[in-house]
Amino acid sequence: MNRVMATFRKNQTLIITLAILAMVFFIAIRGMSTKDWVITTLRGLSVGAVTFLVAAGFSIIFGLMDVLNLAHGTLFMVGAYLGWTVYVRPDTAVDMFTPFALVAAGLLLMPLWLYILGRLRIPGRASRIWPWVILVLAGLLLWFTITRIPIAAWDATNYAESPTTYAGSMDQGTMVVPEAGEFEGISPAVALIGVFLGGCLLSLALAGIALHRRAAAKGQERLPRGAIIATVLIAILAVVVF
Repeated sequence: MNRVMATFRKNQTLIITLAILAMVFFIAIRGMSTKDWVITTLRGLSVGAVTFLVAAGFSIIFGLMDVLNLAHGTLFMVGAYLGWTVYVRPDTAVDMFTPFALVAAGLLLMPLWLYILGRLRIPGRASRIWPWVILVLAGLLLWFTITRIPIAAWDATNYAESPTTYAGSMDQGTMVVPEAGEFEGISPAVALIGVFLGGCLLSLALAGIALHRRAAAKGQERLPRGAIIATVLIAILAVVVF
């Protein structure tokens, strides 16, 4: 058990990153059938592989990269697709900005939590357990609130609202942005506050995990006013955009 925990602590950043990516992937496929999301995933990998071959050719010729792999092509493709999506469906980017900004605002409070936790006396076993409990609570809260926020997205079963159709309508000047959706079983204020609290709990959990390394807590001798100001400004911007 100790060996498993040691391995987990050593790779905790990678594990948390993979967990977040898995959650985003699951949110993306929840409105698609199994056949559709499998085909979409395989198509994305194939396009990423083709893009990688092109990037690898230029990289080898001009010496732009020393190490090449499929991830480079995939990241190029993801960046291109995100840019094209924002261009074709700006309402999607606007809808996604508010929850992501609120989560980022909560994460910016991590220096404040390190400042506070560095001055608390927490028993050894409790200090190892509570960050993971808070992390689970943060994940549940974010899942409950973000999935109920109306975000404009393409319905795979409705080709009339596909990205290709929107791109053609935009080129012809006949594009009509759909009306904004409604919150599902929750008020907008509660949803936005829940997302922000989820981001705060996530930063608190990460601060508690980082505190075990001791080095991460150094340099937090003064109250991080900059982090607090940045959090307030980003939260206000998220509400204004909403």
